[in-house]
Amino acid sequence: EVADTVTAWTPGPDAPLDSPRVHVVMQVTEPIGGYGRLGFATAAMWARSHGHTISVHRELEGGSAEHPTPEGMDHRFGKVELLRRFAATDAKEISSSCPAPWLLWLDADVFVTVQEDWASRLINENPGARLIGSRHSGGDGIINTGAVLVKCGAWASDFLTRWWTHPAASAESTDQYVLGKLIEAGADDEFIRILPVQAMNCDTFWWNSFVPGNSPVLHLMNTPNSVREALGARILAQTCAAACGGTYGDWRWFGNEYEASLRRAIAPVIHGGDGRGVKEDDLLRSVTYLAMYLVQQANEYEAEQVLVAGLGYADQVGLQAPLVRAVLADVLARQRKFDEADALVSIALEHLHTQSFSGPAGYPFLYYSVLRQHANLKKAAGQINGSLALFEEVVRGEEHEFGEGHPVLARTYSELALVLTEANQNALAAEYHQKAVDIDLATLGSSHPDAVLRLAHLAAALFRIGQSQEGAGLFDRAIQIAHALTFDGTDMIMAQLGDVLKKCQQLQAADNLYAASMERVLKKVDTAAGEAPPHAYYLVLTKRANLAKETGHYAEAADMYEQVLRVQQAELGEEHPMVSSTLSLLGLALSALGRHDAAVDHHRRSLVISERNKSADDPDVTRSLGNLGAALLQAGQQAEGVGYLQRAVDASEGTSNVAGLAKRLGNLAMAVEDNDPARALQLYSRALDLTRTVHGDSHPDTGTALGNLATSMVGAGQLKEAMLLFEQALQVDKAAYGEEHPAVATDLHNIGYVQFKMDRTKTRALASFSAALAIREKLLPPNHPEIQSTRNWVGKCSSKPHRRA
Repeated sequence: EVADTVTAWTPGPDAPLDSPRVHVVMQVTEPIGGYGRLGFATAAMWARSHGHTISVHRELEGGSAEHPTPEGMDHRFGKVELLRRFAATDAKEISSSCPAPWLLWLDADVFVTVQEDWASRLINENPGARLIGSRHSGGDGIINTGAVLVKCGAWASDFLTRWWTHPAASAESTDQYVLGKLIEAGADDEFIRILPVQAMNCDTFWWNSFVPGNSPVLHLMNTPNSVREALGARILAQTCAAACGGTYGDWRWFGNEYEASLRRAIAPVIHGGDGRGVKEDDLLRSVTYLAMYLVQQANEYEAEQVLVAGLGYADQVGLQAPLVRAVLADVLARQRKFDEADALVSIALEHLHTQSFSGPAGYPFLYYSVLRQHANLKKAAGQINGSLALFEEVVRGEEHEFGEGHPVLARTYSELALVLTEANQNALAAEYHQKAVDIDLATLGSSHPDAVLRLAHLAAALFRIGQSQEGAGLFDRAIQIAHALTFDGTDMIMAQLGDVLKKCQQLQAADNLYAASMERVLKKVDTAAGEAPPHAYYLVLTKRANLAKETGHYAEAADMYEQVLRVQQAELGEEHPMVSSTLSLLGLALSALGRHDAAVDHHRRSLVISERNKSADDPDVTRSLGNLGAALLQAGQQAEGVGYLQRAVDASEGTSNVAGLAKRLGNLAMAVEDNDPARALQLYSRALDLTRTVHGDSHPDTGTALGNLATSMVGAGQLKEAMLLFEQALQVDKAAYGEEHPAVATDLHNIGYVQFKMDRTKTRALASFSAALAIREKLLPPNHPEIQSTRNWVGKCSSKPHRRA
């Protein structure tokens, strides 16, 4: 029952007496009573078991059940006034108005999830503190006020009054935004403790920081009400069982129930059911959250289907749905559908700009988040200058809105640094990565997944500017932290960390992380009950197979691809786009093993699926055409192979995927080189021009295109011209990758070959081959064919230049 009482009950008879007493304060009004009662019940049982008290409150004077604060104030601001009323109003440290030394505010959508008295522990761990809260990792404030501890006394009374009466408070700004402004002023630093996200809260996307059975609370912020009620009921049942002498039980149900409750919520959207009585924004929020969860589970194709259905529903009922459009744009960009993604995100930004800059202070956060997404989309499409221009706008806006030390800037700085890397501005990229890490360590702590990945990106940046020893140390630190993480999403964090290590040629460390990631995934699966591993397991297995293929372990790669393929065909069906992708990867491995007929068969099947599911100019279709053409050439079917490669070029012409067209041209040039070297030179030259247009002169892809054209020139006897291009490629690759990288070894090998042809003494050639061999022996497996080839050059000088894959 919703009531204005100082205490819901007195401490239980067995409550410990040696811990600081805490009074829990909550506000629950009728519109949120469905889940609010469940949150209150779990908090009340927890409070009783530890000798704490609790009260629950209705709307403030001047407010209503739907908007519980006075007019002109954000509806979440009620906590400030309720805490202010309890806090001391005179000089006494604890006034009679405060029922306990400490107040603990819990939002109605916060559920206590452990039996431990975590509030007392945090109070004891932070002596001298008078306000304790967790960092808000990605919103409009600094502290997430869904759960906050306040020590009663004169300071609290004064601070809460300043919070309540701040000019922005009456301008509909959120309580978090206003609190952030007070903290930024710096006058109260002595008394405020900002803890890592997971200490007493969690991320909006809970899988990044909530550890079922270990985290103190689950905060279902922005989550649809029906999902809050479903999860809250299960948590309350576990709490009741624990209160009766049992245990909280196994939390493996949690992710499944979260997904199932979202699917139930969007049934009217997906199946065309009756949506009456369901809030439209709840339906669209459910669509967005389910799609994000599916992406986290490596199920992007279903996420796309859910979002397309949600957008259709929004258009039908006349809603703008900018977040649905933005998330769908992100999913499409992952599939390299850049034109569609760009159109969606542009519409979303138009809607958000109107909302963000005509409303209360602090609201532009969402606009800048989507603008940052647009910048990343430009980067993925190869439009580096456009991406940098958008990032400059995001940085200016966020620094002005939130201040340079806000955690949202860490993400922006880090992502800007990745674009600068693409532009080959590696020193500046390292500076921005360092800024991002500094913010993360100061605000989130080293145990947050964002901090782990940004440490790894900084390490990679240091490798690129020649500081390999410092980079290796940071990689070791990131790996150690990753292994210590216990969040639900740690498995995919490990996989992403493996990706960063792989790019820096830390191949064994990358494979170890992929293996650890797969082990983490399996721990969440109830194999005794016949549960199969989720999509995430096979996503990481594919990463391991890719690594095996790229390091010459083709048989191992093929075995892993076949495992993935069997499961995908059984669970997703023979015609699913993910099946097409795996068939293509398996075909590449089979070609490397010399099983050319089998490779052609797999590529044909992949192309058939792609053409059935996607348009003729879709990047997946053109990629399938190119792969089939290359496989046919290796199988000795020259005419048919060239035909498919030409189709891939034709399908790519006129699309926004200019980088893809450049690669298709290079593949076609390679196919016709023996029979028509003049045409091959023209194709390679055009591919280089397009690559420069997209990426500029300093991008690694430009280095590849330079090397390919130079190799063709060698075949045409244009040795001086080829040498100039090989040397340009070497400078580009050294700047992009550092001194020790397979691409650098390839450049040195090819320079050695030209030197051998031009220099009778062979001295310069031997030096180049020896440098290439040293790199290859350090980075590649001992039996890799490129090592043997370069050894032959050093010893016998009887090889040909290599073309980069």
